[in-house]
Amino acid sequence: MSGSYDLRLVALSVVIAVFSSFAALDLAGRVTASQNKARIAWLTCGSGAMGLGIWSMHYIGMLAFSMPVPMFYDPPIVFLSLFAAIGASAVALFTVSRKRMGVWQVVLGSICMGSGIAAMHYIGMAALRVSARISYNPWLVLASIFLP
Repeated sequence: MSGSYDLRLVALSVVIAVFSSFAALDLAGRVTASQNKARIAWLTCGSGAMGLGIWSMHYIGMLAFSMPVPMFYDPPIVFLSLFAAIGASAVALFTVSRKRMGVWQVVLGSICMGSGIAAMHYIGMAALRVSARISYNPWLVLASIFLP
């Protein structure tokens, strides 16, 4: 069975990714420049905005894909994938907004961010409901997680 993509939704996904990237960079600067309660507020809002941007880009990309069978997404699982993206964004913003950052903080923050994005993606894929059998090659799944 083959599928197709709605190129308008793919383009929208790319536009969202670009604008989310700019917003995330700006928010990272605001988190770094602030202190105490303001820092926590910027970190919270920034994590939400960045996570929502990452998640929206991926989810719209998933909605762009269609197959010749009925497809839908299970809402509670979809929202769980959103929280994975927000959590990963919180770790990333916290890591890059530190006054001093060592190599190990960058490595650990990168691993956490990558793991969160992989979790968001595969949780989102688990939300897919289709009247066909879905199977994954475990080696390709591992490669998608561990290869940059």
